[in-house]
This record gives sequence, C-alpha cells and structure tokens, in this order.
Amino acid sequence: AVIGGKATLSSHTGRLSATVTDFEQKKLLLEQKQQRLADMRTDRNFLLERVRVLRSLQNGPSAEVMFQVVDQAYVEGTWFKKFKFRQDGEIRGLEAADETDTGYFIIVRDSERQNREQAWRMNTHMEISGHALDHTILAGFVNNLVTSEAIEDVKILKTGRERRNQGSAIGFDLAIRVSNTAGRERWSNRL
Repeated sequence: AVIGGKATLSSHTGRLSATVTDFEQKKLLLEQKQQRLADMRTDRNFLLERVRVLRSLQNGPSAEVMFQVVDQAYVEGTWFKKFKFRQDGEIRGLEAADETDTGYFIIVRDSERQNREQAWRMNTHMEISGHALDHTILAGFVNNLVTSEAIEDVKILKTGRERRNQGSAIGFDLAIRVSNTAGRERWSNRL
C-alpha cells in the first residue's frame, strides 16, 4: 500500500508540476501581451499627436499665430479697425511646387487626368485696416511685418490722412501674404 501510495503521489506531483509549468508559461505569455499592449498604446498616442500636428501644418498657420506675428510687429501709435484672415488652396503642377521652398505642399496623384503629379498649396492671407498717428509710425509697422519670417509679402493697398474727432491720423489698408511655415517651429520638434 505504501508503494501504491507513493506511485499515486508521484503521479499527482507530476501532473501538478506540469500544471504549474503550464500556468507559468501562460503567465509569461500574458505579461508579454500586456507589455505589447502598453507599447501599442504608447505608439498610438504618439501617432495621434503626429496626426494632430500634421493637420495643423496642413491647414497653414492658425489665426492665433497670425495675431502673435502682428503683435510682435506692432508699433506704438498704430491701431486697428478690421482684420480679415483667409486661407485657400491652389493646385499647381509639381514643377511649379519644386521651384519654390515656401508654403506647405501635398503631392496629389491625379489618376483621372493623364496620371500627372500635382501639388496642393495652402495660401494664407490677412488684411488689416487701421490707423497710425503718422506715416513714420505706419512705415515702422509695415517694416516690422516685412522683416518677419512669418510674412512673405505686404502690400499697402491704401493710405491717406483722415480727420478724426481729436485730430487726424493716417488711415491704411494692408494686404499680407503669410508664409505657411509661420508657427511651424512650435511643431517641428514634435515630428
């Protein structure tokens, strides 16, 4: 009976040992899958952030960035009555896109029209109407805009002396073409 009990105990010990080994392997596999899931979540969060940043780039500079540019260009004695902020796009041949390094281009395959490559360029424009105490102050403001890396071009559409209740001022209308790289330095380290 002792020998039979020893054999039964040995048999149970062998099965329990196999079960423990099986559980340890399953535990190890579960830990590996949990780590993989954690890695995938980290990758997902990183990719979602990149998508957010790329969408920001695709849409050109934000109005917030443009107001920061205008604020940095501001000269005491200048005030504004109206801002217009507009973004539009244009499709250009890839050759034209290669000629310039300004703006944000997206390469588009046009399979329906002779399978040629085209580039989509986001254009950002701003119009400012306002007043300055004199032409020197207006010139300083325009110069600050022109020298900003965020601005491609500034056109003075109209200036003229206007009578105001407390004297006169120089009225002005400006058309500004914005570089689509404006504000990009905030994003470049995230890509």
